[in-house]
Amino acid sequence: MRSGTRVVVALTLLALVALGSSARSTQAAFSDAAAVTTGALTAGTVEPVTGLNCAVEAEGARFTWTGAPNRQYVVTVTGATTGVVAATTTTTATSYTVNRALLGLGTWRVSVRAVLPGTSWVAPSAPSRNVSLALNLISCP
Repeated sequence: MRSGTRVVVALTLLALVALGSSARSTQAAFSDAAAVTTGALTAGTVEPVTGLNCAVEAEGARFTWTGAPNRQYVVTVTGATTGVVAATTTTTATSYTVNRALLGLGTWRVSVRAVLPGTSWVAPSAPSRNVSLALNLISCP
């Protein structure tokens, strides 16, 4: 009986080793391309937006940018001299219009930061542009 138990235990262990555990994918921001050859995982990054532009339109100042697919963007409008945040919005579009009514006289700084949706992964930098309102005339210097 003891030898029979040993055989059962040995066969069970052998089956577990032979079957192993299957690898599962993850949505974590890691790159595993190097892991195959080096056994290392490196943390990924969220690419910052590029080409932030400003154009004057009837309803206000329209900002456009280029970003990676499947990203959200946090747009922040801040007083350039006061530092007061006038507005913050999150969008999946690659454009945002700052309404003329939001802009008080003076210069405002608009920054756009890319975010990986559903995570706390945020781009390391946020490009920004100024927009000014003087006597109801908007300009994008």
